[in-house]
Amino acid sequence: MKVNMQNIPIDFPDVLRIETAGKCNFNCIHCPTGTQPNKRPVLSMSMFNHIIDQLVAHTFIPRVVVLYHGGEPLLNKNLSLYIRVLKEMGIRKTSITTNASLLNEERSKELIMAGLDELQISFDGQCPDENNDIRKGGGFYMNAANVKSFCKVRKALGRNNPNIIIGNVQICDRATLETIHNKDKQVTLKNAPTYLIEYFSDEHDEMEFISFPAMVWPGYEKFGNLDTIYFDAVNPKYCGPLFETFTILSNGDVVLCCYDLKGELVLGNIYRESVFDIWNSEEYSNIRINYRRQKYCRLCKKCNVVLPHYLCKM
Repeated sequence: MKVNMQNIPIDFPDVLRIETAGKCNFNCIHCPTGTQPNKRPVLSMSMFNHIIDQLVAHTFIPRVVVLYHGGEPLLNKNLSLYIRVLKEMGIRKTSITTNASLLNEERSKELIMAGLDELQISFDGQCPDENNDIRKGGGFYMNAANVKSFCKVRKALGRNNPNIIIGNVQICDRATLETIHNKDKQVTLKNAPTYLIEYFSDEHDEMEFISFPAMVWPGYEKFGNLDTIYFDAVNPKYCGPLFETFTILSNGDVVLCCYDLKGELVLGNIYRESVFDIWNSEEYSNIRINYRRQKYCRLCKKCNVVLPHYLCKM
């Protein structure tokens, strides 16, 4: 749901992102979280309660809460409790993204019974071996078996939630990216790789598959034998993550959007200011207003939304 761009700043966006774990147990080669230093903790109960208290005090209920910001949510033992509290508040949609390595039967049942609405699970590359080369820290078959088990638990509980999405990142060669870009004027991948479709053939009707090229995260430093391909700047006047989301890190810092995995542009901290004061602050408001004028802040200038660029094979 796009905001009315005449009303900047708006009171508060209806998509709230909360980082439940500032670290990850994988070291995926396309992701800053696992490959570069990060000292942010898992989200504490006191921090979560502080966020909820602020929302309740302003009688504001977000439409969507995403409990993810690049780390592994299942590292947080309180994750299911957070989801349950949010659903009891009336949040329409809760979502997490996971590598599934910790998605055992007990955690699966907890997430389902807590009311999780969307579960995104990441597998990369064109085959299991490439997945393991990209996603350092866990083998495909072990983690994929956890997903199959999750589906069985959900069926045994007689529940339809959560919706399951298999997300697949591809590190393509330069020629492939140029061909796709020239055809569609943007880089998209039409189909998930065969190995995922075949492995989850029994569960195919229970899940959705999406596949996309590996973007370059703002602040990311190249890893291994990877190169970067740049396309012409888009120079948009609108960005959904900037105008429609509010992102809180596990240490209380508020960052510009979901693309700032490294926490480069901090706009405030919820222990010093309210989330509403931060959102409507002069600095934050000016960033949004200037974006409409195609005058981008330092983070937006190197973001894939403004300047499309992707990791590619050398």
